[in-house]
Amino acid sequence: MGFLLLLGTTVVFLVLLARARHERAARRVAAATTDLRADDWGVKRWIADGRYEEVAWDDLEEVRALTLPKGPWDTRLRLVFDGGGERGCIVPIDVAEQYGLLGELWRLPGFDHRRLTEVLDEERTGQEVLWNRAPGTST
Repeated sequence: MGFLLLLGTTVVFLVLLARARHERAARRVAAATTDLRADDWGVKRWIADGRYEEVAWDDLEEVRALTLPKGPWDTRLRLVFDGGGERGCIVPIDVAEQYGLLGELWRLPGFDHRRLTEVLDEERTGQEVLWNRAPGTST
């Protein structure tokens, strides 16, 4: 009887584990970037689940590098383009590289490219401000 209980508990655990993996994979697919554009207006990101993020260069207040803890993510580093309020984009670094967003950061006067390179080499979890708008300036 004890053996059957142990076997049943193991089967339930394996089913729950498989379900959790499936749900995590589905969330990852839904959060994938389907298109990203950086142009004279700003940054626009389309997401597989239908969401859309955007921020104009003129509205951009801060750019941060966000390094997530180790986990199920393909890449841990995200660039956060914060326009304040509800405007902004969160872009995985591999997507930023793939779509040429890193080459558009010249538009931000004083952007710290050296610090971005250092963050790319670090394993430390957390956030690092790479650029913020000086009061009274525009891009």
